[in-house]
Amino acid sequence: MLFDFKGKMVKKRVLKLLALSLISACIAYGFYSIQRLSPFFHIIDEKNAIFVYPISEWLGHPILYLQSNLQGLTDWFITYFTIPLILLAFVSFIFPRAYLKEKTLLVIWFLAPFIVLAFFGKTIYPRFILFMTLPLLPLVAVSLFEIYKMFSKKILFFAFLILMFLPVIRADYYILTDFKNAPIPRIDLDQFYESWPAGGGVREAIEFFKKESKDTKILVVTEGTFGLMPYALEIYQFQMPNVKIQGLWPITDDIPESIIESSKKMKTYVLFYQPCAQCQYNGGAPGRWPLTKVLETRKGIGASYNTVYRVNP
Repeated sequence: MLFDFKGKMVKKRVLKLLALSLISACIAYGFYSIQRLSPFFHIIDEKNAIFVYPISEWLGHPILYLQSNLQGLTDWFITYFTIPLILLAFVSFIFPRAYLKEKTLLVIWFLAPFIVLAFFGKTIYPRFILFMTLPLLPLVAVSLFEIYKMFSKKILFFAFLILMFLPVIRADYYILTDFKNAPIPRIDLDQFYESWPAGGGVREAIEFFKKESKDTKILVVTEGTFGLMPYALEIYQFQMPNVKIQGLWPITDDIPESIIESSKKMKTYVLFYQPCAQCQYNGGAPGRWPLTKVLETRKGIGASYNTVYRVNP
């Protein structure tokens, strides 16, 4: 039930609501502030700027990307929530007609962040809309319950239920058995299967470094200082005690002198896993770097490679 402003002790209940909201906000901000103890706290704002336009930047073009963002978000929403479930959510406003305020509030909880993301989204992905769709599920449930009461033979209702969820069942089947052909947005296929965010080639690289470091210490330099690399390797470092992992960014045309010096003392490897716009690549690495390719792993069916090079001293 929504807040009843006509009930008794309205002022007391409003003050209680505001007080509890303030306590919740303080607790949330307290947990968030713990991150300030880290020397990398500034990275949070830098990372946010990749995905969301700051107000100062957004004011210069408030609707420039609105249409394209709305189109992308709408396509992804229809693909994942599916047309049958969208229709069931709308039907809930007709059968039954009760609780219209509550149903409207659920729709607002979906639309508000959806529209905000369309306005401020800089780099958006389908997974961003997951939490927005949750308020729509009660509407679908209400419709299904009302439809259930209309069927005298429940076996017919279950047949109807399967029909409504058939697109979801089909997508899940392909995700579990043949991911590359799953009926999901192309951008998700790249993120979760084919391109570098999927982590393809990490397992092979780890096995290679385990073998190379079995009897001697080695240095592994990764493209990037946070995220997939070097964290994917650091997770398994307890299995590779002789491996020293060092992140590197940015990647320039000239190899850092420290890597050259390291290669004179121990085996030194460099792992590249994504394109580098400022570098002229030679099989995955800057052309002027003194490297020898020792391992290359293709990711999925795409053109992305996970490549390990040995540094020539």
